[in-house]
Amino acid sequence: MSHGSAGPYEIVVLRSEEPGALTEWLQLHDYAIQDDITPVIDAYVAEGFDFVALRLVPSADVQQMRPVRVVQEGAVPTLPLRMVAAGSGARTAISLFVIAEARYTTANFYEGAIREERLEYDFATGLSNYATLRDEVFEANGQQTFLASYAQKGALFRQSNNPTTSTPVVYRTAAGSGYVKMADAYVEQGFANGEASSTSCAAAFDGLEQDKRRVVNPCDEDGACRDVDPISEIDARTLACDAPIGSDLALDDIAVALTGMHPADVWVTRLDANLGRDALQADLDLKAHAGQSKRPSFVTPQVATSTTCEIAGAAAASTGQGRTPRERARLGMGVGLLAVLLGALTRRILRLVREARPRNTSAVQGKVGA
Repeated sequence: MSHGSAGPYEIVVLRSEEPGALTEWLQLHDYAIQDDITPVIDAYVAEGFDFVALRLVPSADVQQMRPVRVVQEGAVPTLPLRMVAAGSGARTAISLFVIAEARYTTANFYEGAIREERLEYDFATGLSNYATLRDEVFEANGQQTFLASYAQKGALFRQSNNPTTSTPVVYRTAAGSGYVKMADAYVEQGFANGEASSTSCAAAFDGLEQDKRRVVNPCDEDGACRDVDPISEIDARTLACDAPIGSDLALDDIAVALTGMHPADVWVTRLDANLGRDALQADLDLKAHAGQSKRPSFVTPQVATSTTCEIAGAAAASTGQGRTPRERARLGMGVGLLAVLLGALTRRILRLVREARPRNTSAVQGKVGA
């Protein structure tokens, strides 16, 4: 067992080999453990998992809560859904983002896709049935299906264009500012959140979309750092943004996520689901997608309604500017770029107890919400 603190949290790392002992310790130290989650904890104990228990320090309140990042050695891309069941409702919405040198997919759950031949666009209202078709995917296979909403190589550092207009896709931060590169928007949002003292670090991302060098952390746990070979290596510290004044915590999510990878080969994959409670009886395992095919951020409707000239003309006249409804339809529909951006911008919040396989690291970032 180890004990410490980080920001507003008291942190305890635990391991047990005796069924029930971990739950007893947590309850003895005033952690709230529901009866129905005790068997899940015992199962993880039997499988050799370590546990990270978090709670606010006495001087902090909920307004001071911040996302938490856990870094492990190795590579076991597993999302521990069994623990997510603690306190969940009938359905659990999940948006999972994977940053890796490949497109990833589910290994033990279903992956579904929107039936694009049924995708409709109404010119009169400017609406589509995308949400309905997405929900059909979520309902399939006993509510145990993930939708691959987005998968692109080089998405962090490369400008993406609308396939119809060839204009850049714009990533918007919470403040409303727009950027044509995901990494730039990440830096701006981090600065707006007070997690960085400036945005000058964004310059380090220029050209990374073609950089085949390996990102390395040249420093050991004691702080001793070796030299970095500039021919074959990128110092991860150069990809971090300076900490805000009064803090020693740099904005280094991208630096940590890319350590061990080659930026030119990095993909961003987004997997969405709305899982039924029965689906939370197994952890989610991920694997590299066999076809390594891209999943674009735009889809094109195959069915059009309300396409009379009168409707198009009236809608165009009523706006007084911009594109007609027909032109807007041809642009396609973005299917989650903003959420992909948010996934890249934020550190993932872990539940009260987050378990992790010892000596392994998961290259998985996920957002879970009931």
